[in-house]
Amino acid sequence: MKKSLLGVLIVLLVSVLGFANGVNEEPVSTPSNGLTEGAPLEIRFVGVFINEAFFNPVKVGMEEAAEVLNVNAVFTGDEGADIEHQNELIRQFADEGVDGIAVDMIDAEAYNDAIEYAMSKGVPVVAFNVDATNGNGPQLAFTQQDFVKAGNAIAAYVIDDIAEGATVLVTEHDKGVSALDDRAAGIIEVLNQKNVTIIETSTTADPAVAKDRIMEQLAAHDDISAILATGQADTEGAGLAVQESGKDIIVAGFDISDNILSLIQAGVIAATTDQQPYMQGFYPVVQLVLYNRYGLMPTDIDAGAGLVTLDNVDSVISLSAAGYR
Repeated sequence: MKKSLLGVLIVLLVSVLGFANGVNEEPVSTPSNGLTEGAPLEIRFVGVFINEAFFNPVKVGMEEAAEVLNVNAVFTGDEGADIEHQNELIRQFADEGVDGIAVDMIDAEAYNDAIEYAMSKGVPVVAFNVDATNGNGPQLAFTQQDFVKAGNAIAAYVIDDIAEGATVLVTEHDKGVSALDDRAAGIIEVLNQKNVTIIETSTTADPAVAKDRIMEQLAAHDDISAILATGQADTEGAGLAVQESGKDIIVAGFDISDNILSLIQAGVIAATTDQQPYMQGFYPVVQLVLYNRYGLMPTDIDAGAGLVTLDNVDSVISLSAAGYR
């Protein structure tokens, strides 16, 4: 069923391109066309925190797009946030002459030289998940969430339940990651509508460690009545900490994991924000294939933000088990 739907997508895409080029031909009946003919294209994804569960749907999206578009795609990068290592990989893949690179750009300036080097070698580069330059770097396009607006959205969902004068903990699993900083800024923008005290802390990208650090904050500030997280590890850690503490604390945050979804079902986490990571793997492959096969310039894509709450968590669990959420 998955292959059939993806095949239909490619058929429609090729048909539209044919009409756009003024070709008066019968509709294409098979995805074997200009998008897939010839030797497979070589595309590399260069990410950060690549073993986080968040990136599982990214990898599925990449793999499924690659399967129907005649691409050899590899997801690699750094297990932490080592930008120097990412840049080494970008230069390595450029020297190898791959057909395209997708980069998780968590800094606004640190990738520019390596990406310019790749582009000078004729290797197109797009951003996925995070483009800290917001389209102002040398890369051709991005597929990412509007992080500030997403921060606004999750805070707006719980703001009516946060009392005037409350103390709110805002967390990031790592400081200096532009997406997390932007989400936190969006959250704080909404929180500032009320007379609240805001405490900010960093938790690391390990949910178990995040839980312990949040427990420390709850012990040090027993008046915390809400925790708003900006990533998967600290959202999960916040839920686990509140569950263990037994306190009545509002928890909301970002991204999806089995624990986060279970904690929403249990009523511990009020909501999480899905940035639709499958799209972040699928569309960069499409962008780079269209660029290589037809010379079509990649364009920016907003991956969107959808809230997962008690009302829709069951359907999201099913899709998450299938690898799409």
